[in-house]
Amino acid sequence: MWSDIEKVYLVEQIPVEIEGLQRTLEKLEASRFVAGHDPFYAGMVVESGWRRKVWSWFTWASLVAFAAIEDSLKLDLEGLGVFDRWWVWQEKHDVYQEPLIAVLMELRNYEVHLEFREVKVRDLQALLGSEAKPGEEPQKRDFGESVFIAEVDYISLSRLRNIQSGKSPVTAEMVDWFNRQASTWPAAYLIGRARESYTGYIAQFLKQNNV
Repeated sequence: MWSDIEKVYLVEQIPVEIEGLQRTLEKLEASRFVAGHDPFYAGMVVESGWRRKVWSWFTWASLVAFAAIEDSLKLDLEGLGVFDRWWVWQEKHDVYQEPLIAVLMELRNYEVHLEFREVKVRDLQALLGSEAKPGEEPQKRDFGESVFIAEVDYISLSRLRNIQSGKSPVTAEMVDWFNRQASTWPAAYLIGRARESYTGYIAQFLKQNNV
């Protein structure tokens, strides 16, 4: 139903249209920063025994900041007087039908387990930044040791209020797809891919409504 993710951006660019949405921009920048922040090399954590723990905290913080974008966006658009238009915008439905975005949005209220493991290059590819030229060959990268989101159990996840009430569109099929991606790609890159997709919809809406 949904194609597997074949490439990710190491550093995605935030569209210029979003620069006027201060609350939303803050959450996006926070999510992007902590996801790629290695406390060991930054000198924050010297002892290797703490490195993994803090790295897990930062990954979790990136996920929480991403999930908070929805609330911040509502406040920003209300301030601009266009939230009602966003609410009924046809493409808004597509945002939350993307399984990566839909599942990640729910994981802040779920007992997410993060695990470390070595990742070899294999067939994984990544683009160095979203400004890569059309048709440019993705550069292979050895991810080394990375943080992964452990398999999500749909039965447990479906007990969350948003799913039970029908507010969230998450289905068992979405979770199966998500688990497949999460077993392949480090958490930071999955969250980055979701940010890139989500901000694309927001930028499209702002341009269409001359905001």
